[in-house]
Amino acid sequence: MMRLTLIFTTLLAVAPSLGWSQTERTGLQSSPSSWVRAQTTSPVRWLPWSEAALELARSSRRPIYVLVGSELNEFTRATLRETFSRPETAAWMNEQFVCLLVDAEAQPELAAYAQHFIQSARQLRGWPVHLWLTPDLQVYEGSNYLPPSEEWGKPGFLKTARQALESWTQNPERARTMAAEAKAMLTLPPLDPAGTPVPTLLARSTEAWISSVDPVNGGFGSAPKLPEPEVIQFLLRGDPVARAASVDAALAVVRKGARDARSGGFFRRTLDAEWTEPYRQMTLLDQARIALALLEANRSTPTPALRDAAGAALDFAWRDLRRPDGTLATALDGTATLDAGRSHSLVPSGAASIAAHAWFLCALTEAQNSGATHVGPLIAALRELLLTQIRPNEAWLPHQPGSPVEGTATDYLALAYALRRTGSSQPSDLPNRLIHRACTRFFDSSQGCFVASPPHPSAGIDVRVPLGGESPTAERLAILLGVDRTLTAAVARSLAAAIEHDPQPSGEALLTLWSLSHPSPEGD
Repeated sequence: MMRLTLIFTTLLAVAPSLGWSQTERTGLQSSPSSWVRAQTTSPVRWLPWSEAALELARSSRRPIYVLVGSELNEFTRATLRETFSRPETAAWMNEQFVCLLVDAEAQPELAAYAQHFIQSARQLRGWPVHLWLTPDLQVYEGSNYLPPSEEWGKPGFLKTARQALESWTQNPERARTMAAEAKAMLTLPPLDPAGTPVPTLLARSTEAWISSVDPVNGGFGSAPKLPEPEVIQFLLRGDPVARAASVDAALAVVRKGARDARSGGFFRRTLDAEWTEPYRQMTLLDQARIALALLEANRSTPTPALRDAAGAALDFAWRDLRRPDGTLATALDGTATLDAGRSHSLVPSGAASIAAHAWFLCALTEAQNSGATHVGPLIAALRELLLTQIRPNEAWLPHQPGSPVEGTATDYLALAYALRRTGSSQPSDLPNRLIHRACTRFFDSSQGCFVASPPHPSAGIDVRVPLGGESPTAERLAILLGVDRTLTAAVARSLAAAIEHDPQPSGEALLTLWSLSHPSPEGD
């Protein structure tokens, strides 16, 4: 609180002139995100999204520009490198807007809000997200990636930014009306249950995924080629044809270019259908997801290559993603160094979320159950690390180790699930407390989903939007943990309605629906 007060006082002292000094950059340097802190040398006068920065924006009466992105996203990096490094662009932005920078990994409720805005109001998706707000914090315009100039028939950043500025300066009331209309789109309508029975939906989806099998190269679909670990797990629950397709897909993931033979880690995807050109990122969460799928495929059809590859991926993560403070990095990233011309360098990014740490702990536990005797000390060390993130006497945990930001529903539930899977927690009721906090603070029963914001969201967020995110989702974790029937029924209705008209639903959604009819305290 003292730090926030100091930032607030410093910013207000310069608000009348809106001059910029090195002292003011303290605001950026206080961010929990190393990626945000690294932008202190940018010619754009970035501020972090905070109470102090938002108060400065209100008092300035200038429109607000927000860039929401991730250091792991190449289009975010391209925007910073190609658009905001230009002195003339930076000077114009500094003159016309209060510019805020948000790390999607460090501030997940803002990331979910931004993504939900462009999906609902603009039918767009992807990173980065550009938002324009009125001085009183109402979002009236937004977009996904914007090139530095006109490309592919898409307007460039400056053209879009000028249009957003004109919308505010020429007709503020119209901009406020646009913001109100966009807000109405963010509010989801009442849940409309699907008309198709869940078993029919699952059978139809099974057929769709089997029909997408690549008979030449293995795996599913064409370029880019994704490992699809949750699809592999889902198909293992089907008939012999589905199980055979699943194991074949798992073997393709192991034997083709998605796997780095040298380190044992798995890349996020390959850029081509033949699995020869990997996208040079290896995330902690992907190592856990893929290892879990391979271990399950090995149980279905004992195959040493699957078991060994799962173990190698987990060993890679523990060996190569460890940070000096004992936490694990989100990823080893080679795409950023590729930007700089160093094509063979893989560098660690910031600390992974609690959920990623917890899911990795689950994968280690599953490996131990499958005969990996050396992971016992790793499990104990990681469990103790996670327990240190919980504040004494209350079920409260940061989004990531060392961060002051409260965790998401996925963080709470993943930690509860991991503690149950490892068979030890102190105090013994801790998993139940974590589950209760997640469900009472973040579950929207009217929509059958977990939302990104707590009951009292951060300043500037006026609608609580779905959390979403990568596997495992909060919804799947809640089902695996055996939450009450009311929540379970709401999740079932929501997921069934969501996939009813989806020709090829995600493996995550299908696994969750399958788990609803096959409850097990041990999960999958």
